[in-house]
Amino acid sequence: VFYDAAIDFIKEDSSNKEPFFLYLSTYIPHGPHTLPDRTWTNKYSSTVNKTTAYFFAAIEHVDRNIGLLREALEEQGLTENTIVIVMTDNGGTAGVDFFNAAMRGKKGSPYDGGHRVPFFFHWPNGQIRHGEDVAELTAHFDVLPTLIDLCDLTPPKQVDFDGRSFKQQLYHPELMLPERSLFVELQRTFAPQKWVNATAMSQQWRLVNNMELYDIKSDPEQNQNVIDDYPLIAEKLRLDFKTYWQHVSPGDRDRVVHVVGHENDPETYLSSSDWYSEVVPWNHASTSQGKNLSGNWHIRTTEPCAYPQS
Repeated sequence: VFYDAAIDFIKEDSSNKEPFFLYLSTYIPHGPHTLPDRTWTNKYSSTVNKTTAYFFAAIEHVDRNIGLLREALEEQGLTENTIVIVMTDNGGTAGVDFFNAAMRGKKGSPYDGGHRVPFFFHWPNGQIRHGEDVAELTAHFDVLPTLIDLCDLTPPKQVDFDGRSFKQQLYHPELMLPERSLFVELQRTFAPQKWVNATAMSQQWRLVNNMELYDIKSDPEQNQNVIDDYPLIAEKLRLDFKTYWQHVSPGDRDRVVHVVGHENDPETYLSSSDWYSEVVPWNHASTSQGKNLSGNWHIRTTEPCAYPQS
């Protein structure tokens, strides 16, 4: 459904000969694994368990649809001058027991296997160095500054980006940019907790949970904790993390308050995903097993009156 809509958009928009931006975010291969029919899982079912079979089939299904999307670009004569990016949002899940690129950890882990993801960039007319890897440590917030740089765009106002452009490295993959520290953390709590499930990263080092230090160059599998051998490296990453924490923590657990009744937004749609609760049902599997859940919405009305419910 998502890819068919995207392909329709490409075909309709290409007739206008105007630049377009298409952001396509699918829920598979994340669960629940919904596929057109079970034949997609047959080739995997004899060698792996049911969950993994559906996971692998979902990846294949996404691959097939990316192919159809690229065929649509080709048919419209858009392949050569369209930037195509394929990326994911977190580390592996059901497939890590079979292949994890020698990384430690999986989704939700502070180790590289929890957050290192593929990022593919394709643009024939851009004359970038296709078929090569950029070894530089980059992150999701580098993508927008890079696209602005590549497309020679002028933002409507000055923006203090957290990330930076890696445009030059698309042409010169061997180029190393100035050293910096990046940070990842996974917390689903009502109050921020410093150094919980968190990692401070540099090009060579990973400081995990403020207790483990790994040299990614010599130990990419993160087996040897060398924090006692390199106290200055660990302290440098701690200081960088402190600066990061002071920047992102204020307000990051503020409750979302929905404003209802405003003239610019006459209808407000609230679902169970908007509850402020310890347990929030976010897909049909959350309630299909007979779970009885409830929660509260935090709302603010713009004027006193009776608001109808639907």
